[in-house]
This record gives sequence, C-alpha cells and structure tokens, in this order.
Amino acid sequence: MDDASNTNGSTGAAHSPDQNIAMNAEWLATVSHELRSPLMAIKGYADLLLHYEDRLAEGERREFLQEIGKGSNHIASVLDRFLTLARFETGDVHVHLAPVDLLQLLQQVLLDFSESIGGEAGTVQRSIHILTEFDTPTVKDPQGSIIIMADRGLLQVVLIQLLDNAHKYSPASTPIDIGLGLDTAAQWRALVPEQVAAQIEPSQQMMVEIRIQDYGIGIPAHYHEAIFQRFYRVDMNLTRAVAGLGLGLTICQYIVTLHRGIIWVESLPDVGSTIHVLLPAQ
Repeated sequence: MDDASNTNGSTGAAHSPDQNIAMNAEWLATVSHELRSPLMAIKGYADLLLHYEDRLAEGERREFLQEIGKGSNHIASVLDRFLTLARFETGDVHVHLAPVDLLQLLQQVLLDFSESIGGEAGTVQRSIHILTEFDTPTVKDPQGSIIIMADRGLLQVVLIQLLDNAHKYSPASTPIDIGLGLDTAAQWRALVPEQVAAQIEPSQQMMVEIRIQDYGIGIPAHYHEAIFQRFYRVDMNLTRAVAGLGLGLTICQYIVTLHRGIIWVESLPDVGSTIHVLLPAQ
C-alpha cells in the first residue's frame, strides 16, 4: 500500500498569512478555554476549602475535593494529548505488531466505553452494534476469532476516540454501528471512494475494514479532509458546544498510517458520519 499520510489532507492546503494568524488565534482560544475552565474550578473549590473548611459539612468537603480531582484530571488529559501529538510528530512512537483478536478487542473497548459514559449525567443507555460482513472462510480461526497483526494498545486508542466522537456528535437515543469487513486490497480498491482507492495497491493482500457509523449532525463535504488536521474543529453550533482540542482524529491518522492503513470519512449533514479504517490484516 502506498503512504497514506496525505489521504485525508492531514498536511492541509497552504494557508495565507492572514489565515494562519486566524487559525493560531482560534487554537490559542480553544487551548486557553480547555485549561482555564478547570483551573478556575480548582481555584474556586480550593479557596472555599481554605476559607470555610470549619463551616462545611463532610459531604460538601468531599464534593469539593471530587471537583478538584475532576478538574486536575481534565488538565492532565489536555497536556497528555499535546505530549502524545509531539511524540507522533517527532517519530517517537513505534508500532509493535502482534496477533490481535479484533472481535475480542472491540468487545473489551465497548465494555470500557459503556462504563465510562454510564456515569455521565442524563445519559441514557447507548445502543452500540457490531456488524460483521465476512464472506470468506479464511477470515476466522477455528475458534471464530478474527485475527489481525496490529499494535493492540494503539488500535485501542483509535477505537475509543472514534466511539467517543460518534457519541458526542449524535443523539444518545440513536445507535452507533460498528462494521467489520475483509477483502483483498484489489477488491477494496474497487469499493472505496476514488481518492482512497488511489492509495491502495491492487494486490491480493487481505485488508480488514473497521467502520464506525453514527446518525448525528454529520459533516459538510468541504470539511471531510480538514477534520484530520491538528487543532481543526468544524465550525458548527454543536461542535462549538462540545469541548475538545481537535487532536483526536489527527492522532488516529498517525496511528493508522503507522499500521500502513488508511482512514477517511463519509458524512452528510443531518444524516450522520461514518469513519472508515482500512488496515492490512497481516
């Protein structure tokens, strides 16, 4: 397979000086908000504990400490994202390939993800389905597992990020569908969009597709490449209301590229989005 690093325009088109200034200003505003909000919460609760500790009930003190912990965790998460991006951009991340049971990994990710969103206020039970489309008997081992060569930890990062995006940008009452398919690179070349097909060598190498589909707000076509650029966030009312740095899909693309794979999006506004990940199976 050819280098997939430019498949979704992750390097981005050239911007004018004015555009770069505007993008940097927007990025600084986003980062400032992501750090300032939890810092202010931490300071406020800490001040209350320092000045009114004797007047606070034990339950109130515990609540304040929990909020301080929550804010601290958020700041640590933001900084960790920056450090992770820096490691990818300096080539300091290496893939350690080993046999991975894809279905087992998906089931574990879904269990962890369901538990994490289960604690959100007002969250209803989210319906997430795994849909397999394997027509060849060579895909599964005798025990029914789907085995691919991948870095389990890095692939887990991709799956969690894509599930988190689908959850954030679609109503909780709608399902999230996870599709799995496997075919030769030559067959995928005939099935995928033209700009993706250009990145696939017409060989008999088996490739597995993982796609995560939501039924949410969708993304206009002119944003499809830009969303993989670092710090880029679609300028829509709902996306502005959802916290984030615009690094998740950038990190996903780095990981997929390290696996010699391709990641792309198909989406329509008010219909939903499907993120596709195509990886060599061996």
